[in-house]
Amino acid sequence: MDSLLQGEQGRLADELSTWIVHTEARRNPAALVTSALALDTVARKPGMDLAQVLKRFPMSQKGAQEDVQRLEAFLADPDRPVNKMSKRAKRQAQLEIDAVKLWVETLGILVEGDASAREVQERLKANIRERIFVTYMLSAEERRFVMERLGQER
Repeated sequence: MDSLLQGEQGRLADELSTWIVHTEARRNPAALVTSALALDTVARKPGMDLAQVLKRFPMSQKGAQEDVQRLEAFLADPDRPVNKMSKRAKRQAQLEIDAVKLWVETLGILVEGDASAREVQERLKANIRERIFVTYMLSAEERRFVMERLGQER
């Protein structure tokens, strides 16, 4: 992370980010992003309770690995209606969404009256990408590689 780290919890959040790369990302690639954003929230927002954030990590729940597999299987079929998703897959999805929402609240992105939902979504995606690139200190070449894999130019 960068100079946004504040206090002891910020430093601890930085250390945890390194740990996540080596452990959680293997169990759930989405955790590489959601966990980093959750820890970045702690680093950015003085007074945020790190222990509470850790309890809500998407991979911290009992059976999380199985829940991720259920969620991935559901998402692999985009034609399946949401009401067919298992409770455990829904729980996993909600934990991942909550981690991102918590981080988005720290951005202070103002929505202009004429901004479409699509424009706001694109701004959020750009902010998330940039934060992940900075958090994991990706080089320009690594960033290009990621963007190519996403089918986007930078």
